[in-house]
Amino acid sequence: MKILYISYHFPPSNTSSTSVMNYQIVKQLSSENKLEVVAMKHKKFQGNSQLLDNLNESVNINFTNPGFLHRKFYQDSSSNIKKSRQSTLRKMFKKISKLKEIILIPDPVIDWFFVAYKKSKTIINSSDIDLIISSATPYTSHIVSFFISKFSKKPLILFYGDPWVYEQSRKRGKIRFIFEKFIEQKIINRSEHIFFVTDTTRELYIKKYRVNKEKTSCVTLGYDSKDFKDYQIIRNNKRIKLLYGGSLNPVHRNPEPFLKALSSLSNKFKNGITFDLYTDEYEKYKEIVKDKNLEDIVMVREIVPYKEFLKEATAADLLILFGNSSNLQIPGKVFDYIGSRTRILLISNNEDYLNDPTHKMLSNFKNNFSVINSEEKIKEILEYYINTHKHNDNSKNDESEVIKYQWDNTLKPLVKYIRSFKE
Repeated sequence: MKILYISYHFPPSNTSSTSVMNYQIVKQLSSENKLEVVAMKHKKFQGNSQLLDNLNESVNINFTNPGFLHRKFYQDSSSNIKKSRQSTLRKMFKKISKLKEIILIPDPVIDWFFVAYKKSKTIINSSDIDLIISSATPYTSHIVSFFISKFSKKPLILFYGDPWVYEQSRKRGKIRFIFEKFIEQKIINRSEHIFFVTDTTRELYIKKYRVNKEKTSCVTLGYDSKDFKDYQIIRNNKRIKLLYGGSLNPVHRNPEPFLKALSSLSNKFKNGITFDLYTDEYEKYKEIVKDKNLEDIVMVREIVPYKEFLKEATAADLLILFGNSSNLQIPGKVFDYIGSRTRILLISNNEDYLNDPTHKMLSNFKNNFSVINSEEKIKEILEYYINTHKHNDNSKNDESEVIKYQWDNTLKPLVKYIRSFKE
């Protein structure tokens, strides 16, 4: 079977865990199928270029230019541009991105639609495509696939990393909500099958969009064991190393109570820990840490390449995971955390966190912790962890529990469905 796979994020892009997810889906499907992948090439972010070498010959990657609104930003940086100027440009782009998020429907990369549709149409006209798969986020990918499916009369399969109009961090007015839901309903109606990454999102779509349950499936995301090969690191630092890496926002991943809890620890506990915070909002959190007088224990760092972060995660003593505010999503990084086998502290922004799919998954491991995002509760669990750390001979999560979350295990339902579709 020949598949057209449409996804905005794909390696060597190092901008999103969605990039790695799409790579793994394509990799697993390529053992039995041929794939034409349409993706946007992020020229400024080339952290996963080695992954492409691991794909077999049955995969052909069709990289496109960015949409017209993004071309200037994604151009290669000139070597004679000073870092200060680059920093100013990044800040300006972030402000513009927030404006685009408010104005553009369904997401800020809708300008990619025209480029991706043209490329996909060329592939459809020149190749004997049997099936179309699109992956979101961003949801522009689903819009491209919808129109290509209509044009070619080929069946469409949707893969949702996150829900669309019911994703809580995106605020929509009533009219915009109705309009986007109308668009999503049309795309869902055309699809042959829909894959979700949590059962809660699956149930939501069945209820809100009146989708036949047989038309839906759930697959868990995962990790690649090869990413952690030879990453056993011995550190000379006697202090307990805590680590977090990724985006932060007040809706889903609010670090404020955690930082307050660190600040309120007595010197006895503070002197025993360090916290490495890797974030794309480096300047912002550098100032916050300074204001809270946490510079001695909190090291704010800029985002590093994917493999480098995995190396750091393996070397850490405790990984901090700021959970989402609803039961609809599982942060993609949790699977990288699991792959590292390092203990995890889930700080949930969800008051119903006992029913949070992330909590349920991590509670299967003996060594992990979960706590509500409260300064008092976080402080209590940090003090407990620091007190017991030296007496815990088995600080790593059990390999027999970890291995079930490898990509080749978690994506079996998707591979099986495509195989049955072929038959």
